[in-house]
Amino acid sequence: MDAFDDELDGQGEVEAGPPGDSTRRYLSEIGKARLLTAAGEIELATRVEAGQTELRRALAAVPFAVAALTHLAARVKTRERPLEELVLFPEGEPAPARVRAVMAGLGRVTRLAEAIGERHRVARRRG
Repeated sequence: MDAFDDELDGQGEVEAGPPGDSTRRYLSEIGKARLLTAAGEIELATRVEAGQTELRRALAAVPFAVAALTHLAARVKTRERPLEELVLFPEGEPAPARVRAVMAGLGRVTRLAEAIGERHRVARRRG
């Protein structure tokens, strides 16, 4: 047992009580948490966006991930798979103009992946 376990000792036990007790206890505990300020929200959003950008860059460096993306994009373009399997629209059902923009972007990604693949093949032949 380490210090963390000692600190948690006994905290995992839940006492049985009236059904509203756990809700009341939860609301009481959550009410003690400090809320983010406007500046804190902006900082958090900026960090999340930076993390998402870093993740996309890392995935773009993985050949299998690029191949899987382009394969799925091709299946979406031929309507074999729904667009929602590839893209998460935060506002729910996207407007037709948004769908067209996403599909155009998928086309650009596919062409770019094909061009990169061709350059790799040429480089290997020259090898």
